[in-house]
Amino acid sequence: MNVILLILGVILGSCITTLVVTVQNVNKELWNDEYIKHYDLQLGKSLSVHGDEEQVRQYAEEASELTIALNKWLRKHKDVTCVPSICEEVADVMIMLRQIKLMCNLKDEDINSIVSYKIKREMKRIKNEKV
Repeated sequence: MNVILLILGVILGSCITTLVVTVQNVNKELWNDEYIKHYDLQLGKSLSVHGDEEQVRQYAEEASELTIALNKWLRKHKDVTCVPSICEEVADVMIMLRQIKLMCNLKDEDINSIVSYKIKREMKRIKNEKV
């Protein structure tokens, strides 16, 4: 379990900058109470079939695919034809993140408070850079 948490920490650390604002905005719409129980039940079944280690590896793959899609978008000077691919990869990453939340028994409110803190910290950094 410690190895899985270490891998998870490294993976999440490398992806958080890219995903934090997107996930926060989409979470408000997608992961509301109406859907959480339904999706968590399905995602729990997926976890029980595939296991923690396989799902952590799957998360890494999905995060890599998102990184590739974003790099392509930048390389093509923010070409709108890349957006559907980015949207699909964000969805894949969000699904895997939800499984990680279930796997590690993480609470949304704990994560949301950390996200809020980190965004506020970044805004302070930006403000200080412009002075």
